[in-house]
Amino acid sequence: MAVATDALTLGDLAEILLRRRGPALVAAVLAAALVLAVAFLRPPTYQATASLTLDVSQRSLSARLDPASAPVADDLVTTQRETLMSQEVLATALASMDAPGPAYHNAASPVDLLRRRLRVVAVREAWVVTLALTDEDPHRAERLLTAVLTAYREVHLRRGRHQDQVRQEALNRQVEVARGQLAQAEEEVRTYRAAHGIISTHPQDNHLAQEINQLARQRAESEGRLAEAETRAAQVVAARTAGDPAEVRRRLLALPAIAQQRSVVELAPRLVAASAERDRLAQKYLARHPRMIQAEAEVASFDLQYEAVITGAADGLIAAAEQAATSHRDIIARTADAQARATAYAEALLGLARHEERRLTLEKVHHDLLERYYQQAAAGRIDDVPLAIADQAEVNPRPVGLSGSAWLVIAAVIGMVAGAATALLRETFDSRIRDRQDLVRRHGLSVLAELPWAPTPAVDNGQLALDPALAEVLRNLRAEIAPGDTAGGRIFLVTSPGGGDGRTNLALGLALVLADAGHAVLLVDGDLRMPSLDVLFAQPATPGLTQILAGEAEIAARPTAHPNLHLMPAGGTPSNPAELLAGSCLQEWLAFCRHSHPVVVIDGPPADVADTVELARYSDALLLAVRSGWTRRSDVAAALDRLSSFRPRLLGAVLAPPG
Repeated sequence: MAVATDALTLGDLAEILLRRRGPALVAAVLAAALVLAVAFLRPPTYQATASLTLDVSQRSLSARLDPASAPVADDLVTTQRETLMSQEVLATALASMDAPGPAYHNAASPVDLLRRRLRVVAVREAWVVTLALTDEDPHRAERLLTAVLTAYREVHLRRGRHQDQVRQEALNRQVEVARGQLAQAEEEVRTYRAAHGIISTHPQDNHLAQEINQLARQRAESEGRLAEAETRAAQVVAARTAGDPAEVRRRLLALPAIAQQRSVVELAPRLVAASAERDRLAQKYLARHPRMIQAEAEVASFDLQYEAVITGAADGLIAAAEQAATSHRDIIARTADAQARATAYAEALLGLARHEERRLTLEKVHHDLLERYYQQAAAGRIDDVPLAIADQAEVNPRPVGLSGSAWLVIAAVIGMVAGAATALLRETFDSRIRDRQDLVRRHGLSVLAELPWAPTPAVDNGQLALDPALAEVLRNLRAEIAPGDTAGGRIFLVTSPGGGDGRTNLALGLALVLADAGHAVLLVDGDLRMPSLDVLFAQPATPGLTQILAGEAEIAARPTAHPNLHLMPAGGTPSNPAELLAGSCLQEWLAFCRHSHPVVVIDGPPADVADTVELARYSDALLLAVRSGWTRRSDVAAALDRLSSFRPRLLGAVLAPPG
């Protein structure tokens, strides 16, 4: 897993420059030499300067016109600068010179060359124009700048002869255009008011606002009437829910709105009087007496009338509630319609305001143009720009540009920058591991040892001999990893990010120095895809690890001529190394090796194949071989990612020298 890279410090830059000193030195020398060549081979140039002042009494009204109309340039100072740099002025100046110089004679376009050498700066706030002309000859620079000023005056005066008439005609056209636009704007305002029925332009005090306020008052009154009518209707409906007619009559009469009805009030005493007369006659006559029959009929008639009056009053309350609801809905609808018309009226007022604003603007423009027109008619010209030369052309006797010492400093600075940039670019785009700091800074790996360059160990009298310097570093590595005499043995797996990283030499050298320390070491060729230890030890390739993983028994490690060192070759190149290593035989055989050898060193395959994961699963410690100048940083990151499950067992990296 890569770690975040810190900001580049001066120490890091110095280290990069030291590491990339060759390309950096070449780039620095070339850049400095190029700067010095440009500085000392170019001829010296001299500069003549002059300045003009512009007395402007009036300014154009073009900025205040409608953009759709024909605009007139308002920036007079910039206009004078453009005139000074124009083809007409520069060509006139060159034509007035007898000998403008060899550079102009040889140029494809002398006017363009003069334009490039002439610098004109316009300061609008101060109404000043400064000129500077460079040339190889100081006197020619002064004379040529004087010719430019003279040509400018001639062109300016020539243009002024017909300028008044052109301006007067242009202003007259502008007045006519402004008058037509104003008339059109006034007509648009009238048409707009008529089309939208605009009477009052006050947004809050108009006929629609008054109508809405009146409807609001009516709605409030209607809501009160509707609430009262609905309450009475609800009381009538509740009274009629009683099953007994007498109870219904009693409940209805309990309602003031019914009991106080005129017809009810008038019939009630007549019904009571008829009932009292009937009761009085009942004390004298029998029920079949004609007087009693007449009294009963009169009571029944009054009772029917009374019932009809009560029912009519109750129905009237319900009808009144319905009528109040209908009236309330009508008021709501009229209020919504009035509000919609008021919204449209407000939008129409906004549109009218825009039309009025445009009309007022055009009216002011028309008024200003008329005023300027009459001023022009009286003065005879407009926007006159009298020319005055504040400072005549004068040349500086000293060449312009930097001195020799300044160019030396610049060359040195540019050379250092180019060298540093070259070193940084080489460092940035170099994707290979370079040194210990590279591994630590970019990948967070601890570097256990840095191996010196040494030839590959060769068999000498049956033994493999290590280079003395390499053996000394490996002995320090042996002390660093300290296998010890732990029970059950310790298994080391040596792997690398890819091929050619020196893992086989590391595994072999580590096994040799461990054996020299008195440990019984078993060296296993675990790279079943590209085995090599059998060749180094000049022993047969089979039988070996492949046969053990296939289930064959009685295959023992081979002793070597080196004391305390046994070898288990790969046993050939199988077609299915990953499947063999993933089987159960590997775990059983390594468990056996733990008891037969205190130290087992496995020369594993690169970490980019599945075989390495299976071997790492049963190993106690992992060593990652990395070759400086060969191994890519991306391969190291991929290897660490693939071995992330075994990161606690990864002791660190061993940096091999460039191949």
